[in-house]
Amino acid sequence: VTERYRPLVRRLTSKNELRDVLEQALGELSVLHVFVDVEEGVTFEKVGMGMSSACLGAKFEQVPQGLRVRKIYDTSEVLMAPNSPLSAMAVDLRAGDIITRIDGVLVNTLSDPLPKLLMGKANSQVLLEVIRGPRTEEELRELQELQEMIESVQQSSASL
Repeated sequence: VTERYRPLVRRLTSKNELRDVLEQALGELSVLHVFVDVEEGVTFEKVGMGMSSACLGAKFEQVPQGLRVRKIYDTSEVLMAPNSPLSAMAVDLRAGDIITRIDGVLVNTLSDPLPKLLMGKANSQVLLEVIRGPRTEEELRELQELQEMIESVQQSSASL
């Protein structure tokens, strides 16, 4: 695993990217938490040996509808690095899209959905249900106009 991820280290530009690479590498090793302090009396679900967690290869932000894609990592130019599943052409997922379900389970009902929904699914296909973000300049303008209208209505109702 070390040799596979070592080329990515040279391309890192922030502490967050380092954290993401470490999460991917540790996910392949079935390591979900490192240096975790557990309070007395708190129980956690045990993970069986060999159940590796899958990784989608992207940065997400939790929103009311699900998980908004903020960035999809491109590892295509890195020798021996695993490809981001979301960067595959057939997936056609882009920044701004929102994943609402993974294998039929709503992601907005869980506090930390990715580890829970991807456990034991490394190297397996998963079904993603997605709300597409705007794709063209026209769609972006329409979305901006809609957001401005919503803000205007909210300000008007707040002043009443």
